Amino acid sequence: MAKHAKGAPLAYAARAFYDWFNGAAAEPEGIAAVQSVLGDVISVEELTRLGDRLHGNQMFLDSQRPLIDRWRGRMESDRPLSDSEAQALMQELLESFDHAHLYEHSVTSGRTDITRGMVIDSDTRMQGTMPCWTLHLTTRGRGLYIGEHAEHDAEPGNMLLLKPDATLHYGLHPRANEWEHLWALFQPLPHWAELLRWPALEENILSLHIPGEADRDHLDALFVSLKGLLAEESPYLPDLQYNRLEEILLRARQYGDRSPTRPLDPRIKAACDYMAERLTHKFSIEDVAAHCHVSSSRLSHLFKEQMGVGPKAWISDQRLQQARKLLINSAESISAIGARLGYDDPSHFTKHFRSNMGCSPRQFRQSFATRSGPRPSA
Repeated sequence: MAKHAKGAPLAYAARAFYDWFNGAAAEPEGIAAVQSVLGDVISVEELTRLGDRLHGNQMFLDSQRPLIDRWRGRMESDRPLSDSEAQALMQELLESFDHAHLYEHSVTSGRTDITRGMVIDSDTRMQGTMPCWTLHLTTRGRGLYIGEHAEHDAEPGNMLLLKPDATLHYGLHPRANEWEHLWALFQPLPHWAELLRWPALEENILSLHIPGEADRDHLDALFVSLKGLLAEESPYLPDLQYNRLEEILLRARQYGDRSPTRPLDPRIKAACDYMAERLTHKFSIEDVAAHCHVSSSRLSHLFKEQMGVGPKAWISDQRLQQARKLLINSAESISAIGARLGYDDPSHFTKHFRSNMGCSPRQFRQSFATRSGPRPSA
């Protein structure tokens, strides 16, 4: 990272980060500036090794070239970067970075602390191309994972295992102001098959909940010690890392809430399937009940008993989940998305969305989908 007149801390960090992406060596001052803005997401040693790998990777350099060139004129200008420009630049650099590059064929771990309004409060997208498994443990605040078929609202004690083929977005929940999670990237050892047999949210996304606060604190300490192993100069470092990660997985199984769940009544499964297949159609509870060969009152009673909410609330939530996926993954207008999901009145769709998520569909799209931010000017 090339040296610059320091100026404002955010602008100095943005310039140092830009230089690193552009092939400059990682200098201690520059790394410290970046870490002061992003937090200790990755250690100095890891960042240095990562730079050595990426700066020799022509495919990575080519993928970053358009972004680097777009900002080049602004970065070569004598005019200081404003805070909004510096934040936009760092967000673009982060969003362009493929998390797969972090993996080093052993165990890579870290802690990500996201605060609304800061540089790293936008989402991360996984497209099923990771070279390894990913483990997350939420320790503070609230995150939101949006998969192909399901959503997960992550609060302290929630752990997720993401297989290499997982396709999803995740980030700070719209109703939250902060989210901290610990993470590890790894390739499972052959004897870990049973350790990784967690309940599935959907294909390639597994979940476990740690209800006890003391148990969560123990797992937090184990993650910290896993990351701390990097400071050791030992020929046995990979073995030590895998031993510590195996303890984390063992403790997760020990502490996790794995109480047996009551089998779903076939009539309720039939009702869920019927409604899920008709997200874009209008139907009544009487239609669902007739399909399941029960009365509407009996269906409502059974449904709430097993699902925790009534059928109307359930289908409303399913439609809003579909709306969130479309807001992130499509360029359709908000009114078109609402109409597709049965909301003839756009204002009704917006009101319902805001009531559920704490923000409007437009705000969700802006904050959870890829950010554009201010563009550089010469």
